[in-house]
Amino acid sequence: LDEIVWRIIPETTTLEANLLAGTIDAISVVGLTFDQARAFAARNDPRFEVVFTPALHWEHLDLNLENPRLADRRVREALLCAIDRQGLVDAVFGGKLEVAHGTRPVGSPYHNAALPVRVQDLARAAALLDEAGWQLGPQGVRVKEGKPLHLELATTAGDKLREQVAQVLVSQWRAVGVDVAIDLQPAK
Repeated sequence: LDEIVWRIIPETTTLEANLLAGTIDAISVVGLTFDQARAFAARNDPRFEVVFTPALHWEHLDLNLENPRLADRRVREALLCAIDRQGLVDAVFGGKLEVAHGTRPVGSPYHNAALPVRVQDLARAAALLDEAGWQLGPQGVRVKEGKPLHLELATTAGDKLREQVAQVLVSQWRAVGVDVAIDLQPAK
């Protein structure tokens, strides 16, 4: 190559229009959202190859350990056991992303290959909740001392992927008797 010209085009629709018109030849990994890149790839224009690559960021859950229901390690572990992480990646991300088993991607020199690979285990999740005193109630929601196992999952309003992830998680947790409400919050 004799020259590389790097143009900053902040509007994603303008960025895509420039690519289609041939005024630019490529879009960087931060140019389009995952949804936009997947939609672009689905249009199947043979002039372009859409490549999904591992990144140095990951989606994760942060738990409020001040919540008395989450203070019990068994409840937290049950929530993890109830999640079908690969199924979530397949359903929401079209299988284009890797399941994160830590805070660093597989290609990173800081990746810890010794971390456990968690797979969905509904029987273990139910057993852990039983052990923690959360018994399945008549409505299908676990109850302890007359109180339901109800949690809130806060995520970013307007972020379609995060909203879909939240819906999948709520459904998976419901399968073991955990009632979760989604709380959509503005990004700021």
